[in-house]
Formats: sequence, structure tokens, C-alpha cells
Amino acid sequence: MDKIVFYSFACSVYTRILIKNHNNIKLPENIENNIIQEISKLSLKPLMLLMAVYIDNGVISGKTSNKRYEEFDRYSTCNDFFDVLDDCYPELIKKISYMITSKITGYLDLVERFENDKKQIKRELGFDADSISDCKIYVGLSDMHDGKENHILEYNGKKIVYKTRDSYNDLFWNGIINWVNEKSSDNLLFGVRTLNKQTYSWHEYISYSELHLEDKVQEYYYKIGCISFLAYLFDMTDLHMENIICSNKGPIVVDTETICQVIVDNKNYNEELSYFDRLLSGSLIKTELFPASIWTNKRKIDTSGICGRGGQIVESGKLELEFPYSDKINLNIVDGILESSNNIPKINGEFVNPKKYEKFVEKGFKETYDIFLNNKEEFTQYIEENEDLKKANIRVVFHDTQLYQDIIDFSTIPSNLTRQGLNRIYRIIEDLCEDKKEVLIGDIFKNLIVGNIPIYFGKVESKYVKTSTGEVCSEHNVKPISQVLNKIEKLSLRDMEFQRKLIELSLLNFREKYKNKEFSIKNTFKKNKPIKSSTIEKEVKMIVDKIRNRAFLSKNGYINWITIENNYPNWNIKFQDCSLYSGLSGNAILFAGCYKTFGDKEYLEVLLRIIKTIEKRLEFEEKSSSIFNGSLAVAYLYFFLYKQGFGETYYKKGVELLTQHERQILDNSDYDLLDGISGVLIILIQSYELQKDSYLLNLINKVSDKLLDHISIENDKTTWKGEAMLTGLAHGVAGVSYALIKLYELTGLTKYKNLAKNLVGYENFNFNREEGNWTDIVVDGKISREDTVIQWCHGAVGIGLARLKTNRTLNNMVDIDRALKAVIKMGMYKENDSICHGNIGNLSFLIEYYNQFKDEDIKDIIIYRLNEVLLENSGKYKSGLAKDFESVDFMSGLSGIGYEYLRLINKSLPLVSLLEM
Repeated sequence: MDKIVFYSFACSVYTRILIKNHNNIKLPENIENNIIQEISKLSLKPLMLLMAVYIDNGVISGKTSNKRYEEFDRYSTCNDFFDVLDDCYPELIKKISYMITSKITGYLDLVERFENDKKQIKRELGFDADSISDCKIYVGLSDMHDGKENHILEYNGKKIVYKTRDSYNDLFWNGIINWVNEKSSDNLLFGVRTLNKQTYSWHEYISYSELHLEDKVQEYYYKIGCISFLAYLFDMTDLHMENIICSNKGPIVVDTETICQVIVDNKNYNEELSYFDRLLSGSLIKTELFPASIWTNKRKIDTSGICGRGGQIVESGKLELEFPYSDKINLNIVDGILESSNNIPKINGEFVNPKKYEKFVEKGFKETYDIFLNNKEEFTQYIEENEDLKKANIRVVFHDTQLYQDIIDFSTIPSNLTRQGLNRIYRIIEDLCEDKKEVLIGDIFKNLIVGNIPIYFGKVESKYVKTSTGEVCSEHNVKPISQVLNKIEKLSLRDMEFQRKLIELSLLNFREKYKNKEFSIKNTFKKNKPIKSSTIEKEVKMIVDKIRNRAFLSKNGYINWITIENNYPNWNIKFQDCSLYSGLSGNAILFAGCYKTFGDKEYLEVLLRIIKTIEKRLEFEEKSSSIFNGSLAVAYLYFFLYKQGFGETYYKKGVELLTQHERQILDNSDYDLLDGISGVLIILIQSYELQKDSYLLNLINKVSDKLLDHISIENDKTTWKGEAMLTGLAHGVAGVSYALIKLYELTGLTKYKNLAKNLVGYENFNFNREEGNWTDIVVDGKISREDTVIQWCHGAVGIGLARLKTNRTLNNMVDIDRALKAVIKMGMYKENDSICHGNIGNLSFLIEYYNQFKDEDIKDIIIYRLNEVLLENSGKYKSGLAKDFESVDFMSGLSGIGYEYLRLINKSLPLVSLLEM
């Protein structure tokens, strides 16, 4: 056993409680060691604090740091110290006593149960130990639930698993697998052999196996696909990497307690809008098998059953002792390393890349879906008559287990080991549970303060959820069995395709770093014929039809589209929000532009559906003053529609929305165009100029004062609230200077013009002559010497656009020429076609340049490259998100590409990427 901090104290506490409460029982050495380690962990923080107090007061006076630690550790075993400890931290001894009692009770139960069951265990699981004393016992392997934890026994190289719950779930799962196997010609699935004993169970131990051969790996992922359908059908969750084992029989699910999870609707959602959310929350993404989620993965690690693997860095995921065994002992929060798992096959000792086998996963899913689709009636009867399912205790998960663990850790802080501390923890749980019943709040509190992870169960034929003591603590909106039967009834080819698409999306590869390809000017450019308007019109309509065909429609006229977000190492898969960058506002702008250009009422119909959906979503979406990524994007959409002739109503709606967002606008702590107050200012100024509304002018003054108050320029350093500002349009000072010139043009005040000049000077100080481009600035203010980026969001394209639009005031021709050279030389061939960081966005700068200066050479380059883009894509465009994914989003996908094409044939349409109206 590793050396334990405050070992003497831990042994003393253990002995005292053992003698007082447990007749000084003798436990196996590894269980005793586990208990002593747990005591040390629970008491570490208060003992560190008390040691410092005793040293300061002269009670401990060793000559060296280590001697003082050793003296305190010895002193902590005396009766006087225990009296002080009990007075200061009364909850600590209670926690320790509960833990010891639970461990001892668990061990005694294990011994008795093994003795009673050993013959049956030998017969059914092939584990032939005669006595538990002959076995090695592994402890501390699972969360503690209701004072109980699982164990692994090992004898003669063979292992079995002891679980402190019944295994009706596992029996049901094995039955389903057998049913599927009977209907399938090959590729048999396997479950875990189980011995159910009503209140506990024994399971075979599944060992990891390398598969060695490519065809075996392909078969493995085919079976993963089969399992993914079963998990989807029965609304399983928690199929993360620890619960899938790669065995010589294929993938084995080793924990099935979360079958039949009820999809709980958010009561704040409109019934029709929740249709979109139910599509995802009831999809196979919920199973956690796939490296994607429908919520933000804040831990930034992939724990999915298919792709999750050990070795990932867990940011701030570990407490590390500094200077242990001395009075300088300290706890630091450091990055942790995710432990290895057994879910990914190996060939020749190397893990395979699961994403390479996506088509096999899809095939397994589809073929298993077909089995159930063709046998609905038979399988429905099988479910309705299944006794194992009726008896199963279905675990109900109210909160993330990691959140519970965080509160348990928080409860060991010295100030929380008191009565006042308990009250503090109770209030945290109340806030966590919101409108949940008092019974649930009380049960979570009761469990967490003694180190238990709360656990709740229901039955498939009941709406009620109960605590481990049988008390009703919550109620579902539907019986789990009804939800499963309804899902079976609604199995269809359309649903199969939707779920298959989700598999495809979840296993998309992230784009690799792209090296800019150099563009050479050729004499043949002038031979290119101008692209006909009819060609562009055809391309726009093709793009728009593609977007329209991918829409999801609810029965009451709402519309939405699936999109993905980069939440590395996972994808977030979701329906679009109200934003401009990747949401419904961007799509609305495209359809509005198409209607104004072509007059087709079908485009107007889609636009009105989008607006209806946006306005309903605004009722529950969190308010955000980000123009590109938040709900304030809708204000820009309204003013855009008003300016394009869709009616006075949209102007009024825009002003109303700005009024509703005033607090969020004034609280916005970002300065940039994308998410900050520079973007807000640009919208406010343009909307004010439409009708000279006095409220908008007042708000402009408030926001501009805030912008000026927080920018500081000293020599070559420019900061926002003390932090170095970036260069560039979307995230940096180019966007700010653009907003300031808008302010100057509105007010005539030279302070705005002068500040804009200074910001341009700061940005130009960071022009890298060697690269011919502007470099970004990292947070500490140092210039990044990475390869420079040439796109709208960073580098020459965005900066060039800002300089073009402020050229009349600032005379930016030197910078404009720099940007032009950079874009032509190294920005013409991007790995994608998006506005934000792709080919079309970069071409938009050249188009704006041509529109301003009528340079025929630039026109020739535009025609040449546009022709290439049209030919390269052949109707399928490369989005700015995942590799091989055609997004419908505005800034990173089809809506923006289609809109920029539309501007080539309708010159009245504004440049949305600069928030023009």
C-alpha cells in the first residue's frame, strides 16, 4: 500500500470505531487498507488546518518541517485531540463512522452471501472457490449507493463481479439479445451471464481482448451498431466507455440499470417546439454510446462507449499533494489523466480509430432496426408479457453523477463540517433541484453528506420514482413501458434514416489544420467569360432547395434544422437556436433575400415559418446581447427585413427586442464584433438612422461610453479591462475601429475617429511583413508567431473588409493593398467554402474591393476562382465545421454561401458579415 498522509490518525480513528461499534472485527488486509485510505482522504483538509493552528500556538514544535508533521500525526491519536476535532468538525467523525460501518457491513454481507451461493456460482458461472477467504477481494471500484458498493472476487486467475442490486435488468437485456439472435442469420450478440438473487447478484467478469484481425474489428463495430439500436429503442443512457467491454465475443454491455429512461419535457417549452427537442432527447445520442451530445460537454473529454479512451487530459480534474509528510503540505488542483478503458479494439497492440468504422456501425443499426420494424406485433407482445422487465428496478438519473461527487468533495472542506456548513450544502441542493419535491431534496442531502451517490428507481409500469428506502420522491409524465411501446409502434423508415444520420454526424472527423495553398496570377484569367446570372441563380436555387428539403416541420407550422457545434473532442448535435452565425436568423436572411430577388412565394412561406419559430423560441431562450451568437441576432434580422421592404412591423419589433435586451447589452463584458458591444453598436447606429428613435440614441450613448471607458492604449499595447486585445474583425480591434467610425459618422465627434486611428495603428504594429498578414495577439500580450490566418474572422480578409468600409474616413489604402495581396497570394484556396473561414468569405472581400474600385484585374480573378468553386463542388459544398459535413448554417455553411451568391445578382442586398442593413 502507498504511504498514507496522516496515517497514525487514520489508524487511530479506525481502531476506535472498530472497538466501539464493531467488536474489533478482523477484516482482510486490503479492505482495511481501503478504509484507512478513505479516512485519510476525508480528514485531510481539516487536519491540514488544525496542524497549522497547533504549530502557530506552540503545541507542536519540531525542529524541521517533517518533524513537526510527524509530531502532529502522533499527537492526533490522543483523546484530547479527538475532543477538539469533535468540537470543531462534528460532521467529520460522523462521515468516517458511516463509511467504516458501510464497508464492514458490505463485507459481512458478501461473506454470508458467497457462502450461501457458492455451489450455484460454481455451477452457473464456473467460479469454483470454496471459501471467500481463498479469494482476492477488490474494493473501492464503484460509487457508494445507500452505503453499498460492488466488489470483484478473484480465485485461480478467474474473476466474478458481486453487485449489491438485483439483475432483472440484465436478465431482460439478455432476453432481448436472444430474441434478436433468433431473428438474425449471423453476427450473434452476447450478454453477461448473471445469477440473480433478488436483492443482489453475481456476474461473470468480462475480460478485454485484442481482436488482431481487421474483419474482427469490422464485426465488432457492426455489433456496436446492433447494440446502439437496442439502446435507442429502450431509452438507455450511461453507455459510456466503462460500460462497454471489447471481448473475444464482441462488444459486451456490463451495466444495464438505466434502461427505459423517461424523456421529461421542459414545461416551459411550447408543445410544438418541444417536438424538435424530443427528437434529439429521445434519439440514440442520449445513449452516450456516441461521441456527441445534445448538451455542452463542459469537461472537454470524450467518455463515449464507442470513442472514449484513457489518456485524455481532464482540466483541473485532480487534487495533488504538494510537500506531503511535512507541515508545508498543500493541495493543488491540477490536470488529471483519464484512466484507460476496455471499449476500443486493438490490432497488433495499437488501438483502432473507431470513426473509421462508421459504415459498419450504421449497417448494424439499420439491420437490427429492420428486424424490429418487420416484427413489431410479435415484439410488442414479448415486451408486454416480459416478467423480468416488470420486476426490474429502473434507475432514474436526476443529475450528473459528477455533480454529486463535486458536492461530496465540497462537504469535506473544514467550514462545511459544521452545522452551518450543512445548512450551506442543503441550500445548494435546493437550488439544484429547483421545483423538485422536498422528499427528493432531503434524500439527496442525506446521502451526499455521508458520501453516498444518491440513487433512485422506478418500475416500468409505474410513473412513480422512489428513493432507496421506498419513499416516492418524483413522478414521471408517462409510464416507462408506455414510452417504449409507443416507440415500437412509431418505428419507421423515416425514423431509421434520422437516427442513421445522427450516427453519421456523431462520428464526423474534425478538420485537420490546413496549410494555405498559394495562388498564382495567370494571363489566362482575362480569357474567362463572366459567369451568367442564370448560372448563379440556378446555383442559389439548388442550395435553397437543399436547405428546404432538410427542414424539420412540426404539425403547427414551426420549422427547424439540425446543426452541429464543435465541442472538442465531441460534437454537440442540436436544432438551430435564434442566432445569426449558426441559427435560424441566418437562414431567414437567405430566404428573405431569395423572395426579394425571385418573388417566389414558397420562399416567403419558409421565411414566415422561420420567423414564427424564432418568436416562439425567444420566449424561453436565454437572452444574450451577442449579435452573431445570441438572441439579439433577431433584432438585426428584424431591421434587415424592414430595410428590405417587409413592413414597418419589423422595425417596431426590432426596437422592442433591443429594449428587452438593454440590461444584457449594458452588462456585456466583451468588446468585439462577434459577441461584444462593438457588434451591438453597429446595429444600434444603423437602426437609429432608419427612424431617428430617441431611445436608440440614448442607448448608443450608454454603450459608446462603456466602450471608451474600458479601452486603454499605451505605446504599442492596447488593452480591454487590462487584457490585451486581439487583432482581426470578428474577435479583435478591426471590428472595434469599424464600430467607432460608425459612431464618428453619426456624431461627428473626433474622439471616436482618433481612437479608431489608434486602434488601426495598434493592429498595424502587429502586421507581420514576413508573412504579409496581421498576427493575432495571445492573452498575455505577446505576438503569436504561428502561421497567420487569412479569413473573415482572423487576419487579412476581415481586416481588409473593415478597412474598405472605413477608407473614406481613415484613408486605409496601404492596409487595403496589404490585405488584397495577402488574400490573393495565400487566401484563395481554403479547405472549406464558408463565409467565416472559407473560400466564399474570402472571395467576398475581393468582390467588395471590386465594387469600390472597379479593378478589372480583380474581377478576372473573382470570375476565375468562382468558376473553380462551382466546378469543384458539383452541388455539394464543404462547410466550415466537420470534414464531410454540409452545414445549413449562415457563417459556416450553405445559407451564407447561397446568400453571397445571391448578392452577385441582387446588388441591393447588404453585406451581412459586416452587419450592414
